Amino acid sequence: MAQQSQIVITGNVGREPTRLGAQGGTPMCTFRLASTRSFWNRRTRQWQESPTTWITVKAFRTLALNVMQSVKKGDAVIVVGDLVTETWERDGAQRSAIAIEAAYVGHDLNRGASMFVRTQNGGGGSGGG
Repeated sequence: MAQQSQIVITGNVGREPTRLGAQGGTPMCTFRLASTRSFWNRRTRQWQESPTTWITVKAFRTLALNVMQSVKKGDAVIVVGDLVTETWERDGAQRSAIAIEAAYVGHDLNRGASMFVRTQNGGGGSGGG
């Protein structure tokens, strides 16, 4: 049985979605998501915020095209996808970072209103790379 690390995260888009890869290749985009957990402190009787978690979100194919058209810096969004660890080498040292390969991205309607516009081909292929 394959293990999946699927995650659901809400937050605010911290950077405009950017297209990656060659024009004419498989559409892919990335953006940074800021997620800050709030909690009620019973002792101080006030809401408090934990430090902000920043994570890179990647989208592929039709989802990438729709994200680039629909999502803007500052938007409140919900992202569902697979948690992945990316590794690379820089200056002889192994580096790693956690990212989300998005399967779904949408506006968080608890924080605002949105309008859905169906794409010509009806969507279809979301999913990661």
